[in-house]
Amino acid sequence: MSFRFGRRTFFAASLATAACGKPPTDVAVGDDCQIAREAERRGDYRTARSAFATCLQREPGFIDSHLSYQRILELEDGIEGARKIYAELARDNPGVMTTFAHARILPTGDRASALERLAASNPDFAPVYYELANDVSDRVMGLQPLAAKRKEKLYLQQFLDRAKGPEFVKWFADYALAESWIRDAQARMAKLGAISAFTADPPLTMTASPSNAGWMISFAASELNTGMEYRLGGETDFKTFESYFTVPLGTDTTRIEVRYRDPSGAWQGPFDFTLEPRKQLGSFGKSVLEKMPNIWVALGEGDNAKWLYFTTAMVYRCSIDRLEYGLDTDTPDREFSLPPCDPRDPMAIPDGTLPMIEIDPKVDFVSVRLTFADGERTEVHRIERRR
Repeated sequence: MSFRFGRRTFFAASLATAACGKPPTDVAVGDDCQIAREAERRGDYRTARSAFATCLQREPGFIDSHLSYQRILELEDGIEGARKIYAELARDNPGVMTTFAHARILPTGDRASALERLAASNPDFAPVYYELANDVSDRVMGLQPLAAKRKEKLYLQQFLDRAKGPEFVKWFADYALAESWIRDAQARMAKLGAISAFTADPPLTMTASPSNAGWMISFAASELNTGMEYRLGGETDFKTFESYFTVPLGTDTTRIEVRYRDPSGAWQGPFDFTLEPRKQLGSFGKSVLEKMPNIWVALGEGDNAKWLYFTTAMVYRCSIDRLEYGLDTDTPDREFSLPPCDPRDPMAIPDGTLPMIEIDPKVDFVSVRLTFADGERTEVHRIERRR
């Protein structure tokens, strides 16, 4: 990769003028760095290496100079050799730029920690946020977990907030490189779209469904995962589950902690959820009834034409506060009394309770309206007798 060292683009001038109305002042760099850049352009890497070593031992240098020097070192000495030389350089010539350059060639774990320390001690140094964003990008990680996308967006935003004016471009010999970083950050921000860098919402959704076996609890993650574990309030160990796990009916309000492994193998969470049986019985039954208004009640047929059945409403009564109906009228003018909700056996029809009433077999239709336990009132639905 070659750089147009020393050239000042319209972009750079615009940045500087917008900030203070005059061109920025360069970081001081001696003749050796100029010699190194010229030698690199000619492909004379031996001369370039020697000149960069002299220059960067004495001056902080530009980002461009460090990137070029590191490429030459890695080509000739390998990454370990480059790290050894930069460890000595950072010791002999400490400063923000040298510390930054040293940090970016460290092994992955050490690199991230060193960059984060640099950001903490120099929060206005924009380049460090660009490097931190690169570490959690899909370019580096491949399959990028949601947590990494959020981190990337946060770091990119921090970079763009600071990449303005002379305080940013002073670190670059070639302003085209500075411009390319900004354009790249903007493009990646657009790609990340609606992902919030600051969201506190868990990337999981819980579904709780009552059944004869108990509460069936399932979780869906908003990203690929390689496994999930849970534990209930008061428990110390996590348990693995596949598609769901069960909790006994009649369970009191219970805290559930869930964690999952993201595509990188890292655990995300645990995230807190609450099983509120009475509330969730209501929301579960409501979701079922809203999808099937044509079976809230049923008119008997043939020899059973004299019966009006409330079986479905009985089964999902924990979600119903009031059931109104009318016979051959579009205005419900009667009320059917449902038995109380029993959270220990919510879907069973209590012994001795009849799920139907006797009506005139000549009734042609029934109008029905429900008021759910959450207070929401439905529209009136008309259910016709089949002839």
